[in-house]
Amino acid sequence: MTIGPAGARARLRDAQNRLGKDPSAWADRLEVVAALRALGRDAEALEAALDAARLHPEQGAVQLVVGQLEAERGAADLAERAFLRATERAPELIEAWLRLGTTRFRRGDIRGAEAPLRRAQNLAPDAVNPAIALASVCLRVHAAPEAVALLTPLLDGATSPELVSTWAHACLAVGRPEDALGPLAVARRAHPADPLLCFAAGDVHDRLGGHQD
Repeated sequence: MTIGPAGARARLRDAQNRLGKDPSAWADRLEVVAALRALGRDAEALEAALDAARLHPEQGAVQLVVGQLEAERGAADLAERAFLRATERAPELIEAWLRLGTTRFRRGDIRGAEAPLRRAQNLAPDAVNPAIALASVCLRVHAAPEAVALLTPLLDGATSPELVSTWAHACLAVGRPEDALGPLAVARRAHPADPLLCFAAGDVHDRLGGHQD
């Protein structure tokens, strides 16, 4: 839920007050970070997150937040290192594995992305984002049937542009473009102007030799 400036200032004040009573409360340090971000004070938020990481290096959740902030400012190397530390400190943290894998994927390290994304998908087999990310890796390493298998259980009534467009490309890769038509139609009714869906639909219709609606 998005909070306004007044709510963010109150959140910041409350977290700082709690830290004044208990400086060891790392979760309150993350509350400070979140409040600063809500106020648009991104540089201060990063500094607060780095302080929290120095004070609580054992907390995977803190390392995860550092990685997210580094990624947002384009520091991919620092983000990847922070996400890796998060997985080491908290191996049960699905988001850390997912962020580590997607960061590597975006940097072109496809093989390096595979292991953390498999870990994320194993930890949350019914979650959409790990499945999409791992399916994207499978498509890049010519394992399209696995991409189809990962995404098939998630398709019933799906309208997520990323999910359905990835499914469409998986269908194209295994030579079954017609299987993409139904999910694309459902998703495009919900998001008629979404570029991912428009491009995917165009590719499918081209393969089928037809014309896009």
